[in-house]
Amino acid sequence: MRSVPTFRRAVLGAVLAAAVVTTSGCGSPKQAAGDDSSIHIGVVYSQSGPLASYGAQYAEGFGRGGSRTRTS
Repeated sequence: MRSVPTFRRAVLGAVLAAAVVTTSGCGSPKQAAGDDSSIHIGVVYSQSGPLASYGAQYAEGFGRGGSRTRTS
């Protein structure tokens, strides 16, 4: 009956890991933002190949929308 304690250890380890992951996200938004409260967003697009024309449109649209800033 050695498998029962091993199973319990595995379950306990999984529960503890889930608790650590869950509580690690608990913090104030100001702490997460740090000193610089700006958000940097990127886009992945095709620069070559059959989807290059779509990629150019994505980049152009992203560039137009990226110049807007919003303050609370």
